Amino acid sequence: MTVAADHAVAEARRLGISSEVTARETSRAAARRIVVVVDGIIATAAALVAADLCPAVRGYLVAAHRSVEVGHPAALQQLELEPLVALDLRLGEGSGAALVLPILDAALALVDEMATFEEAGIAAARGTGSSNGLVPDV
Repeated sequence: MTVAADHAVAEARRLGISSEVTARETSRAAARRIVVVVDGIIATAAALVAADLCPAVRGYLVAAHRSVEVGHPAALQQLELEPLVALDLRLGEGSGAALVLPILDAALALVDEMATFEEAGIAAARGTGSSNGLVPDV
């Protein structure tokens, strides 16, 4: 692990939280292809451990926010995660994840429910001179 990972794990231990247990659960979720919302320094420490043990875990991680806790920005950078929000949180209890869940729900709804161009009756323009390159089917 890197210095950022070592610091994040040390911080989790200082707080009496086993990042190894959380890392195991993160790995289990990723193995089932379940997205893991990483919230704060403790969850990020666990994600670092999980990603160190199984790099494929990285593809299932979403960073909720960037904490003001020492080491958190560096740990996110090590995981190559860009947080959805940066609100300078340090509250704990999953508050960042609770704030971003509606954003994730909206993103999923767009992917699942938004019509394709074909379904919406929009076709590529064929020499119509349309400025945006799209015209409605008639």
